[in-house]
Order: sequence, then structure tokens, then C-alpha cells
Amino acid sequence: MNRSNEIRVMVTGVGIVCALGNNYTDVIKALGSGKSGITSTPEWQQYGISSLISGKSSIDENTALNSVSTELRYCMSETVKFCASAALDAVADAGIDKSLLQNNKAA
Repeated sequence: MNRSNEIRVMVTGVGIVCALGNNYTDVIKALGSGKSGITSTPEWQQYGISSLISGKSSIDENTALNSVSTELRYCMSETVKFCASAALDAVADAGIDKSLLQNNKAA
């Protein structure tokens, strides 16, 4: 393969999923209002964990991952769902058409 013919693209968008929110706008609002994503996690005590606080993230995968097939979502771990949601938001924020991701040359 001749690498000089390759086209390289950098996504310059923002995508985030964290304990403060599931998109850039919500996270910025939470940070601005001084909200903390840290919560009590008493169920950890049964496992002998001494620190019972955590930052929990959750997403509505039907909304955040609506462009991902149900079959594929079923096979995804929670971590992969978070990453995929943030990546899709970054692509959208960058103004990149999601149809371009269907190309086998997109990574």
C-alpha cells in the first residue's frame, strides 16, 4: 500500500461521558454550578472496600447510541458504551457526517 495516497483526518470535536454528565454542555453546566459527581456507594462495603465513595456514570444508550445497532450494543461492555457515546458526540461536534464512519477506511 502506498501511504502517500492516504487521506488523514483528525476529529476536532468534544465528547464526554462522566459522573457530571453525558455531554459537553451538561458537564460544563455542572462544573460551573459547583456540582460534584462523587456519591456514596454503600454496596461496596460487602466487598471489603473501605472507601465507599465513587463517581458513577450512566447513559441512556437508546439516546446516546441510537445510531449503533441493538445487536452491537448488546455485545458492548459499559465501558465501550461510554467510549462510543463520547466518540459519537465528538464526531457530531466536529461536524462530521456519521455516514463517513461506515467506510471501512475510517477508524
